Amino acid sequence: MLHNVDREELKDAEVDNAMSYALLPSPNSADSLSLRDEKGSDECAGSADGLTIGRHIREEWRKRFSEVAKDRRSILDRLRHCRNERRIFNKMLERDLDRSHQSARKVGFLEAEVETLKRDLETIRKRISIFEAKQHDRTKRSSRRLGDSNFS
Repeated sequence: MLHNVDREELKDAEVDNAMSYALLPSPNSADSLSLRDEKGSDECAGSADGLTIGRHIREEWRKRFSEVAKDRRSILDRLRHCRNERRIFNKMLERDLDRSHQSARKVGFLEAEVETLKRDLETIRKRISIFEAKQHDRTKRSSRRLGDSNFS
């Protein structure tokens, strides 16, 4: 699992690098033009205005980068929250699965117990029928000895 996390962190770093390059303005973009001095010149070589413009550009990009970083942190926080929710859900599923397995084992045990009780009941019924047959034979023999003609 750590190996996968490291890969995710590397991917995040690659995305951060790509985003920082993507955020750099092209020389003719409206953002870079708006930061030129009031005279409209974009010549920065060796002039004090050029240093000021450079600072403005850096400040602008720091601001943009911090906004992007905040958005990224927000997305990562939501992702962590979703992962935690998924872990909790998986634990609940595992617990429910364990309970269902326990219930299935109990049901299997109870079914086996019912089958055992059915066999025992059949054995008892057979013994009762054998006992009744013996009793009937004894009664029949004793009534013949006594001469009871009504019993047959």
